[in-house]
Amino acid sequence: MVAKTFGKAEQASAFGGFKMPRVDFESVMNSHKKNMEAFSKAQRSAFDTVKTLTQAHQAYLKETFGDMRNHLKEVTQAKTLEEKVEAQTKQMKNSFEKAMSHGKNMASVCQKAHKEHEALWHGRLTEGTAEAKEMARKAQDAMKKH
Repeated sequence: MVAKTFGKAEQASAFGGFKMPRVDFESVMNSHKKNMEAFSKAQRSAFDTVKTLTQAHQAYLKETFGDMRNHLKEVTQAKTLEEKVEAQTKQMKNSFEKAMSHGKNMASVCQKAHKEHEALWHGRLTEGTAEAKEMARKAQDAMKKH
């Protein structure tokens, strides 16, 4: 079966009443600019968060290795088995407490960053939705005038 092609007259009669709304490119570009600014702000914040986490982890590792060095001195200088066991027990307890504290600190930094990013994106999404509605309203108003 061969499809029938429409000529200009048929196209004009079929689509003559169809009107396209005008696009406010300035509003679209302003909205896009705000999206890029939000993205850039989120990216900087994420970078700062990773930097903070890295620095905190480096400090934790430095402290941990210092503690291990001190612990080895203490254990090797202990005279009796009881002193060695006591030093080992104390070191394990301190190490566990510091590890838990470090983990809580890392989680807190991540949680804070997550809340900030969520607020940023929620705010931009809300603002962008309002901008899109306003653009649609303007386009409808322009269509009614013509």
